[in-house]
Amino acid sequence: RKVAKEKNLDIREIIDSTLLLQDNAIKNANIQASVTGESFSVHMREGSCMQIFNNLIDNTVYLLSRKSENDTRKLKIILDSKTNSVYMSDSGPGVTQRNRDMIFEPFFSMKGEDWRGLGLYIVKEILDEKRWGIALVDNYDYPGLLKGANFKIVFSEDKE
Repeated sequence: RKVAKEKNLDIREIIDSTLLLQDNAIKNANIQASVTGESFSVHMREGSCMQIFNNLIDNTVYLLSRKSENDTRKLKIILDSKTNSVYMSDSGPGVTQRNRDMIFEPFFSMKGEDWRGLGLYIVKEILDEKRWGIALVDNYDYPGLLKGANFKIVFSEDKE
């Protein structure tokens, strides 16, 4: 079995490609998506990197599509090249206090019982394998984050 090789990837290009893959779902859910900040490089397998953002965007699309048509539906992705971090922020319902400790556990889902609950678990596993990380953060932790779910993905062993 052939295993993809790790290579240097431009994080902005990966995010743009993943947004393009999700373009129909984003448009159908009437979501305003934006990407800001300076790009940086990460060294990993391209498919694994895209999987991280695809799983996060997929969750966002699902949760935002459940909001009223009158509500603003936003996905904001902020690149922070100083810390090799990406913030994924949305205007959805967010994560309740009682669910905060469980969202990265396998088979936990806020989508209902018909869902497998593996998306965030897989994201965390991919990042843990590289000794990187993902954390749920609050909207006041970084300028410009929205009031829904906010994740900080750190592509550095120095996780601040």
